[in-house]
Amino acid sequence: MAISSPIDTGPGAGREPEAGEAGESARSVGRAVLQTFMENRLAMAGLAIIVCMVGFCFLGPVFWHTNQVSTDFSQANRGPSSAHPLGTDPSGYDVLGRLMAGGQSSLEIGFAVAIVATLIGGTWGAIAGFAGGIVDAVMMRIVDALLSIPTLVLLLILVTIIRPNVGVLILILGVQSWLITSRLVRGEALTIRTRDFVAAARVVGASRRRIVYRHIVPNALGVMVVQSAFEVANAILAVANLSFLGLGIPPPHADWGSILSSGLQYLYDGYWWLIYPPGIAIVLTVLAFYSIGNALRDSLDARLQRR
Repeated sequence: MAISSPIDTGPGAGREPEAGEAGESARSVGRAVLQTFMENRLAMAGLAIIVCMVGFCFLGPVFWHTNQVSTDFSQANRGPSSAHPLGTDPSGYDVLGRLMAGGQSSLEIGFAVAIVATLIGGTWGAIAGFAGGIVDAVMMRIVDALLSIPTLVLLLILVTIIRPNVGVLILILGVQSWLITSRLVRGEALTIRTRDFVAAARVVGASRRRIVYRHIVPNALGVMVVQSAFEVANAILAVANLSFLGLGIPPPHADWGSILSSGLQYLYDGYWWLIYPPGIAIVLTVLAFYSIGNALRDSLDARLQRR
């Protein structure tokens, strides 16, 4: 959905009314999008889950202090108790505190990867779609070539070359995740560049850079926001997959995937507190982001604005 942007055409009697009408139109569309989003019960439930998860992971350690640095094997695999509500893991770490620490890493990576993918993919796709011709063809062939490489294979190659940590995983996953965003934004840019307000910007002498960043990118923002919600969920799953392969964040740091991977070794020993809490955290968070992404996509769909 594109929202017409007011164009500065110099002094004139009609400039202020047009700007006012554009501003009112933008507010009206914004209210419609917000109302449609709030009507989606799954989206609101997903938003509530995300808020709870963020609060649990980042505010929880303020109230529940645990040692997540040094091991204590004398406390290994203890069941839930008043001292350890979710028991302890094989290294003696408090599982509840471990979930908080692991959630911080998983959510930080997820949000950061979404930002990196949106910035790189949005810029790449906007430039390719606006430029068209040979520039568009070359840029999209680069994207196609990178997409032809299996994601897991690429990740395995990169993490074996570079020692993984939070920063490295953000960089690797962000560089790999921008490809889909660029294709989506490029498709929007191909449509937006034919709109009247882009033609008007060209007439008044606006540079290509100004048109891309002032008109193409802002009007493709809806697609970028929707995709960013999916990228957060995909990044959390990617980190969990790498952890299952032993290529996640090295101890004493942790993520939900490494906690679950460690717990699965005791699947038949009855230590349920090592498996279900991290598994539930991953499933709920990923489904929540997918629900939010689907709701945002429906809310920003131009067809829904005609109701």
